[in-house]
Amino acid sequence: MKQMTDTQQIRVSVTITDKKGGPASVQDPVFRSTDTNVITVEPDDTDPTNPLKALVKANLPGAASLVFEADADLGDGVSAIRASEDFQITGGVATGISISLGTPEEQP
Repeated sequence: MKQMTDTQQIRVSVTITDKKGGPASVQDPVFRSTDTNVITVEPDDTDPTNPLKALVKANLPGAASLVFEADADLGDGVSAIRASEDFQITGGVATGISISLGTPEEQP
């Protein structure tokens, strides 16, 4: 499980391999979040056209999973493959203070 604060983000990438560990290709690769209130997934801004890379941004404290899905059958059929990584998002470190003042009143 990856832990991050609600002010952090992380770049992720996947490597697709065949049964012997060699490079393999897939169709229709997709990253998604199981709860976009907790984490969102965007294309990696350093390589936005690479569908095997993404940028995960923390939103609110909670738990969610990053899911990667693709079709391993390069023909007309579908052979779905899937991987996931769990995230736990916590509140960020305190960085500010505000003081609330009431309305002035006469002392008794």
